[in-house]
Amino acid sequence: MEHTEVLSKQNRLLSYLTQLPAKIIKYYDVDAVPEFVLHDLSHANCFNLSKAAYFVNNPDFDFLKGVAGYAQEEDAFELGSVWENPNDFIQHMKAAPFNKAVRNIADVSWQHAQKPEQEAIANLAQKLGINNHCYCSFDLKHGNHGVLIYQKADGICDLEQYLNDGVCLLGFCPIY
Repeated sequence: MEHTEVLSKQNRLLSYLTQLPAKIIKYYDVDAVPEFVLHDLSHANCFNLSKAAYFVNNPDFDFLKGVAGYAQEEDAFELGSVWENPNDFIQHMKAAPFNKAVRNIADVSWQHAQKPEQEAIANLAQKLGINNHCYCSFDLKHGNHGVLIYQKADGICDLEQYLNDGVCLLGFCPIY
């Protein structure tokens, strides 16, 4: 990829990521905000993840909860459009099989199960059919731990260095 093309992609990505906090605040009382953010982060015009699953792990309460799931094959919305038609998107995500599969996962924390993090994540990825999975984890408030398990759409993500920081935006989303 040409240097100017990479710079252009970086500028578009960073411009879009800086707009997300204001959208999160505007829709803070909507219970599907993590799905909105995950959709946009995973979209082909952002990080281009074919599948992504967001979990919150709370070792204090010995609980792992699936919060949101995204699969490109189930996507019917353009980048950013979910915020313009929130009710349509919410209904779509309620019916989306991958999102439902992720949200139905409720398990014990891997710390209390005394499993290594990589093993627990590999098991979750396999359960959800995420091939060649990658993941990033990040601290959340109140001792919680966020985890994003994902599959890259084309095997590479030329903006992956921004992904770890981008997924931290999920930490600003309320979880109901």
